[in-house]
Parts: sequence; C-alpha cells; structure tokens
Amino acid sequence: AHDVGTPMTAILGYAELLAKSATDDKNRKRAVTIVEQVHRVSDLLETLLGLARPAGHPARPLALAEPLDKALDLYREKLARHGIEVVRDYRAAPHVNADAARLHQVLSTLILGAVEEMPSGGRLRVAVAESRDGAAIVRFAHPRAEAASAQTPPVAREPGAAAAAGAART
Repeated sequence: AHDVGTPMTAILGYAELLAKSATDDKNRKRAVTIVEQVHRVSDLLETLLGLARPAGHPARPLALAEPLDKALDLYREKLARHGIEVVRDYRAAPHVNADAARLHQVLSTLILGAVEEMPSGGRLRVAVAESRDGAAIVRFAHPRAEAASAQTPPVAREPGAAAAAGAART
C-alpha cells in the first residue's frame, strides 16, 4: 500500500500545483483531470486493501444507522466535491449481527458507486428498512439510478450468525 500510496500523494501534490499555476484553461483542465483520477485511484486502492485484509472481527449486534453514518461521514468531502447532497431516511433502521469492518467496506463501496453514477451531482437518498422476512435493506437512490440497493441475504437468527456481505437478519 505504501509503495503505491506515496507516489500517488506526490502526483496529487504536483497536479494540484499545476492546476493552480496553469496560465490557460486547457492545461488547467488537464491538471484537474489528473487530480480527479488520482483521487479515484486512491479510493479504489483503499477499497481493494480493505477487501484484501483478513476478516478477523466477529459479528456483533449493530444499529445499522451507526455504521452507515460513519461511512457517509468518511466520504462527506468527496460527496460535497461532486455536488452530492445526502438525504438520510433511517426511520426503520434495524439492528443486524455483523462484522463492523466488513459492513463498512460494503457501505463504502456503495457510496463510491453512487458517486460514480452521479457525475453531475444531485441528491442521494440513503434509506434503511427491514424486509418482511427480517432482512436489513440499505437503498441508495438517485436520479440516474432510481433504486440501486443492497439487501442482506437471509441467514439464521442465532446470535453471531452473519452473511458473507457482513450483515445479517435482525
């Protein structure tokens, strides 16, 4: 990670300097494109590293709204930079048995996917619900993709049971 992260930081710094010092729009746009792509690669690297880490955290009961808020807060600046306003609807936020680290990875992937799907910005509605069979549902809805969602697979209700995605039935 360090072997890739350090050069990316240097590239980002120089590209930001170029963007600020460019004397014409054409070169400024080129430098801004480099900055944007470095951020994209850095986010991808972070996601890949997270998925590659061994899962050593046991599932535990979690209020689904809490890890979702943490993930959204982590990407608050990125969302703002892309002109994305987040509207949260957690009225029916269930509790789940989950590995908090894996759940964070899944939520981060969904957030980054929403950013990619909203190149012109807009309103991102994040809703949490519980299905009739007790599965937790997290929906990311935006103008371009009316209902991109992730639903946890049904699993047993025993304490500690967890789904592969990191969340379980309530």
